Amino acid sequence: MLRSPPPNAEEVLLNVGANVVIQRKRGEAVAFLEGRAREIENSIVSLLSQRNQIATRLEADRQALQSIVSRQNQKN
Repeated sequence: MLRSPPPNAEEVLLNVGANVVIQRKRGEAVAFLEGRAREIENSIVSLLSQRNQIATRLEADRQALQSIVSRQNQKN
């Protein structure tokens, strides 16, 4: 059996991206991760908005194309 002291819970290793790991105090790490979570949430909201805009444009284009096809069919 191997005995060791408990790990220092006041400092943690934090992966900040690109496989870069830094040592920070627990409070700093929590604040960093909360900030990253907010950034991700904002990105998700932005992407959903863009998706809705694209869907609206696609629907408008589909209707315009359908109108053109209908007019072509009426001429023939």
